[in-house]
Order: sequence, then structure tokens, then C-alpha cells
Amino acid sequence: MTRYWQIHIWTALGLCTASQILLAPYYTGPHVLVGVICLAGAWGLAAWALPLPRQAQRPSVFQVALALMLVPFTVLRFPWSTRLCLGLVAIGLTLAIPKKRLCQAASQGAVLMGIIGLIQAAAVSLYETFLADKHLAIPLAWFDQLLLPLCGLPVSTVGYRVFVQTPTATLALIPSWDQLALGYGITAAVGMGVLLALGGGDHRGRGLLRAAALLVGYLLLRRWALLTLVVFLRKLDVFWNPYVTAGTFLPVFLLAGGLAKLDMMRLSHRMEQLIHPPRSSPRERWGIASAIAAASLAFLSLYLVIPGPANFGPILIDEGHGRWTSSKVPLDKEKYGRNSVYTYTMLYRWLSHYRKVRQLEGPISSEALADCSVLILKVPSTPFTKSEIAAIREFVRQGGGLLAIGDHTNVFGSATCLNPLLREFGLSLNEDATYELRTGGLSLFWPSPMAPSPITAYLSSPFYFLTSCTIDTPFSAWKPIMGTGLLVKRADYSQENFFPRSSARSLSALASTFGVFCQLAAVSYGRGRVVVFSDSTCFSSFCLCMDGYVELWQGILAFLSRQNCPAPVRAVTGVLSLIGMVLAWAWLAPHRRVQHWLPLCLGVMLTLLISAEVVREINPILHPPLHAISPFPYVYFDAIHSKGVISPHPGEAGAPPVDRFDTFFVWTERVEAFPKLVTSPSGLARGRPYILIDARGPFPRRYLEWLRRYVSEEGGKLVVMGSPTRDLEAIRELLGAFGLEVESEEKGLVLLEGERLSPDPRLPIEFSVANYGLGRVILVSNSRFFSNVSLGGVFTVPNAELLRRYEVVYFLLENLCGLGG
Repeated sequence: MTRYWQIHIWTALGLCTASQILLAPYYTGPHVLVGVICLAGAWGLAAWALPLPRQAQRPSVFQVALALMLVPFTVLRFPWSTRLCLGLVAIGLTLAIPKKRLCQAASQGAVLMGIIGLIQAAAVSLYETFLADKHLAIPLAWFDQLLLPLCGLPVSTVGYRVFVQTPTATLALIPSWDQLALGYGITAAVGMGVLLALGGGDHRGRGLLRAAALLVGYLLLRRWALLTLVVFLRKLDVFWNPYVTAGTFLPVFLLAGGLAKLDMMRLSHRMEQLIHPPRSSPRERWGIASAIAAASLAFLSLYLVIPGPANFGPILIDEGHGRWTSSKVPLDKEKYGRNSVYTYTMLYRWLSHYRKVRQLEGPISSEALADCSVLILKVPSTPFTKSEIAAIREFVRQGGGLLAIGDHTNVFGSATCLNPLLREFGLSLNEDATYELRTGGLSLFWPSPMAPSPITAYLSSPFYFLTSCTIDTPFSAWKPIMGTGLLVKRADYSQENFFPRSSARSLSALASTFGVFCQLAAVSYGRGRVVVFSDSTCFSSFCLCMDGYVELWQGILAFLSRQNCPAPVRAVTGVLSLIGMVLAWAWLAPHRRVQHWLPLCLGVMLTLLISAEVVREINPILHPPLHAISPFPYVYFDAIHSKGVISPHPGEAGAPPVDRFDTFFVWTERVEAFPKLVTSPSGLARGRPYILIDARGPFPRRYLEWLRRYVSEEGGKLVVMGSPTRDLEAIRELLGAFGLEVESEEKGLVLLEGERLSPDPRLPIEFSVANYGLGRVILVSNSRFFSNVSLGGVFTVPNAELLRRYEVVYFLLENLCGLGG
């Protein structure tokens, strides 16, 4: 009968681990609902299996205070696994208050699974921080040589690649720790260790070794079985599908239950001690305090960036080592096509509003760098000489900032040219390309609340990559952008731009790696700093002002414009953290009692969460955004009540060309304006155009009042455009706040009170203009004219018809909105 209840506990642990797998961000986004169900099932099984307490105990003030203190942390923006486990512990402590044995049993089950889940969540975070971007697993190639032939598959190896001969083709395989599910294996091992430490018998050490050996063997056999399925059933996603992973992990817990026995009465007794702890000794209290302090110092050492003196000298852009993405190509109304917008001209203009910017076409030397604060190297195609590398290294050592921008698949030889320099700082770019794991499309980055960085501090929305490479980093590097759920494929030099020819979901992707990868890295060197970014397209003129790219530049520039702190703050906090851990072990280990586990685990976890919030607030204060030395000629595009899609990401919202307005957005740059997407009606410069595309109602009263004031009192030019059939009612509501009436006629929407202008009678477009206070309201008859379906894409080389349409765009921007020189 005891074995029956043990199986329940081990199954509960399996469900708790499954919830961590479903909620972890390694490969897919969190599956919250199923994760909650698994965690609830773990709680129910644990409460059912644990023996009823001998007697209900009186609740303490500590219990009530701790339960109340945990509640706010369950609703803050932290990882789901941490929030749910904290909530489960809070429920468990609350259920311990009624003096009923059933409530006490439910309390024990909740606290047991909550504590195990919290420790597993910490293991997930540590793995993601230190190990998740290490993928290559050469030892697994030996097992492939032994096991795959058992399925009748001939195998050979070349270096770290394994070649498997199937009935239809020869497949190349790169063994990786992600195929082994190493991160989840560590999570499972941590759960087993905690359970055996709480409920193991007198030989729990032996049981733990058996469980560990079982887990290692099981992971190897599991990978072999999945590889066989992939080869024969052609289902590559079994490696990262969270449901497959969770399901294939459950049997190992049932097997572990047969090898590592639990003492159920001891487990119940220790849970009573956890929930109703006796008074601790001073040494135990000091030990808990030391552990909490050590956790806080460790987090500060990893993520708090203390700057030194600011350096606001000129910015130098290297133009001598590559002509791709040049900052010297004019962006005007004369030249069109790919080469006119695949440039860094807009970046040069943007930087010029903050600093003096110089473009260097000659060799890089100490003299050229003498008075500069930041050096930008972008997609070079000409190697740097040894003297140039020495000059750049010395420039950084003396306090300069270096930004190196690479790109996917070593295109134009960028990685070949940059890596000899970057290796001086312990960094290197890989010759690969990244894809979104589930779809094979472009990847998306969400800043992690548990990894705050001053570089990503100003990102307020998801960051869209346009195909990056990955970056190899030293242990001491900051990794502000760690992309999750990525599939990384090596360059194919037989293809244009070296993009791999095969689908990201095909079997040839076995020769790829997947999981977590670094896409932006930073290191300190001497008094200076180095930042490496892996996707040059994001800063091109045709997309710089979209999708968070300017916000990322704010963080990069703020980071590189400050030297390192003269004091070794990071090293000191790291050493103090190690000392704190040693002291905590020295004070707590001799007692070997479990009553300090609950305050220790919760104290450390809450300290880390609070530290993350504090660091996220402090880093931008220590690295404030730079102040513009000249005003930006903004054109504001409403992103609050507009349905029009503006993004360089081709799959954004699955929008057809008629709903996309990227070209119109970028064409404002051709009249020397800066387009800006507005997500909050505050902080806008006076008298600028404000464009609302395909209005989406209803409109809040405060929004209409703000818009009316901006036009009437601050001289704004409100430009409204939409479909005469789809958006008529919303536009009537919007402009009704201005006392204007809108009707639909042959050419589209018109203002009854406005002046009607038709710049080109040959084209189906008309404008209605009405003055309103200091500003004006401009109604465009049909938004379709300004969409990509009418203007083409940003790379389009226009014919005579398109040029006439472009002239209408410039008429709106220059004649009606007052832009241009």
C-alpha cells in the first residue's frame, strides 16, 4: 500500500515538472492553461497521497503574513512558472490556517509542489542564463554511432557531424544538448533531489544516485527513440513540441519511484515542519539572511551595469571597409529602388540630431579615433589590417565605445572581416541564419523581466528581427538579447545571399541547432565597451523608424557613451555573493533541518524578483537617453486607433498589401522628415503632422479632447484617411468631435465644410482641407491610394504611373503638411 502512495507522489512530481516544461520559454511560448492544469493535478495527487497530519496545528502570524506577502508577486510581470508556484505556496499557507485535517493535508500538498516548482523554476532560469546558448554536444555523436545502427541505419561521422543513411536519403545530423532535452533533464533532476531530500529514507543518497543514473540513461534512450521517429515519420518538431516533451518525461518519474523509495510518514512530518516551523536558532537566521543577500548580490553582479564617466564626443561611422548599407547614399525624391533605401542614411540623420557624426572612408588609425566617443563598424567586406585592429583595441581600452554590426550567413564576408577584431574581446559572429522555430519565419524578441539590461531598457514593444546570425560570447559577457524558440541553420554558399535552400521544418534541419541563442552581446574591455549586433537590416533606412529599432539604438548609444566604472563593482559583488553562499552553507548545513527551507526558498526567490524590478528601474537611470541637440522634424503616425499596418516584417498580422502602409511611411523620409509611430498621446512636438490611417472606433472621450487640443492649440495637422465603405462611420465619429461632417462621394470621403483639392485629376485621389484653430484637418478620400497595393513596395523601381502617385504623396506632405526644405 505504501508503494501505491509513493507512485502518486512521483506522478505528482512528474506533473509538476511537466508544468515547468509547458511554461518554459526555451522553444515555444508558455502554454499557460495546460501548465496550470498540470500544476493543479500535481497538487491534487500530492494532497491525496500524503498521510493526514496527526493533528491540526495552530496557525502562526508568520504563516498569515507570508501568505499575504506572496499575493502581489503572482500578478506582476514575472515568468509564469514562478508566479504560479508562488500562488500555490500562498494557497497552501492559507489552507493551513483552518484547524481541519483535510485542509492541513491540502496545505501540505500545495506547499510541497509549490516549493519544488519554485526550485525547478530557479533551475530553468539558471540554465537559460548560463547554459542554454551552448548547443553542440560532441559526446552524443558516440552514442549515435552505437544506437542508430540498431535500427538498421548505417552511420558515419565527420568531425561533430553524424551522417545517417536512410532508405531515401543521407541525412546530416548535428548532435545538440537540446535534442537530449538537457535543460528539462536538469529540471527533473532538481525535482527528484528536493523530493528525496524531504522524504527519502535513511539511504536517500543511494536513492538519489540511482534516480540520477536512471535519468541520464533515460534521456539518452529518449533521444535515440525520437531520432528514429524523425527519420522514419519525418516529424522533426517532436524535439521541441512541449506536449511531446512533457509526455515523454512522465515515465521516468514512475521508474524512479521503483528505484528511490520514499518514507511517506517522514515526508508528511517534514511538511508539517515546513509549514509550522519551530523557532529557529540565531545561526539559522544568519544563514538564511546570508543566502538572501548572496542571491541579491549575484543578481546585481549579472545585470546591474554601473557606468563610469560619460563620453559625448563625435561618432565615427566606418565607410572604408564596405559599401553595403552606406550612410552616404542620398535619400531623396530622385533615386528609387533597393539601393536607395537599403542604406544607413536615416541612421546618419538620426545620430546627427544627438552628436556630431563623421564618416571615415580611409584607414582606421589612432589619429582618426583620437577625439571620437563611439566607432560604428557595419557589415564590412574588406578585412581590417593588424594596425587597424590594434588601433581599435586601444581605442576601446582607453574608454571608447565600439559597435560592430554583422549579418546572417557571413553575407558579404562580414563575419570573416569582423571576427579577427571581435576575438580580441572574446566575441565572434557565426556563419548562420536564425528562424522562428515553430513557423520557420522571422523571429521576434520580447525583453525578459528577469534579465534587465540598459541596452534593451527602452524597448516598449516586441523587437522584430529580419534574419540575424548568432553570436558566441565569453562567460563574462552581457547578453541583452537572448532569442528563444529559434532554429539556426548554417549558411548555404550555393544560394543567393547564402540563405539555406531547404525549409526550416524539413529533415535537413537536423543539421541545424535550435533553442536559445545570443543575438546581441556586450562586453567591457579596459575602460571602454563593445556591443555586437547580428542583423544589419534592422537599422536600414526603410525600417529604422519601425518595430522598436530606434528604441534599441537609444539603449545602445546610451550604453556606449559611458565608460566602465573605475571600481571593479561587478567583480566585488560577485565575490561577496560567493562569500555569502559559503557563510549560508556553513551556518545552515550542520543543522540539517528542513524548517528553514520555506523561508530560505521564498526569501531567495522574492529577493531575485525584487532585484529584477529594482535593476530594471535603475539601469535606465544610470544610462539615461541622450538629449537631442536639434529638434526632430517628426511625422506622427497613430498606432492607437489606426488599423493600417506599418512594419518591415512581411508576416505582420498577415496583412495584405492593401492594409500595409510601409512605403508611405518611409516616403516621409524622402522629404527629410522622421516618421514615428505613436502609441501614447503625450510628449508630441508642436505643429507636426499626425496621420491616422483606417480609423478604428469607438474613440475615448479623452483621446478626442487631446486630439482636438493638439490641432487647435498646438498647430497640429491632422491627416485622416480610410476606406469609404469600411471606415466611414468611425471617421464620422472622429471628425464629428471637430464639428466637421463627412460624406462619401464618387472619389471617396469628403469634408462638406472643407476646401477640396485634386493635385492630379488623372488619379483617383482627392483631399479635403479645413482649418481648425492654429492647425488644420486634412481628409484623404481613400486610404487605398497610399497603401502598398497602390504605391508598391519600398524596393520598387517606379514607372511613370508610380512617379505620378509619388508626386501626390509629396503634395500631401509638403504642400498640405508643410514638410520639406
